[in-house]
Amino acid sequence: MQIRNATRDDLVAIMDIYSTAREIMRSTDNPTQWKDDDTYGTIHRLAGDGSAKGIATLCNEFCKKRINNIRLDTHQNNKAMQHLLKKNGFHECGIIYVADGSPRVAYQYRR
Repeated sequence: MQIRNATRDDLVAIMDIYSTAREIMRSTDNPTQWKDDDTYGTIHRLAGDGSAKGIATLCNEFCKKRINNIRLDTHQNNKAMQHLLKKNGFHECGIIYVADGSPRVAYQYRR
């Protein structure tokens, strides 16, 4: 067996593997993992200069009008952003790890 990076030519086989894995999870009473196959949008680096209030809510509402499924993440210590996300209908989903290995709290909004 050899491990290598996937290429575009591998995409069909990879999707077949995911499909098989989902079936295995369903058959072993794990039906909810990997269920979110929908298109989603992301919000990245939301910030303001402090001179105006409500920027996060305005941005979230703008995005919600355009897509039904939004994901984003923030640092564990960014309590202000976590509060704003919960206030705007986002739900905490767990911890993800970004490319450098550092953890982030994941959030999702779904209409």
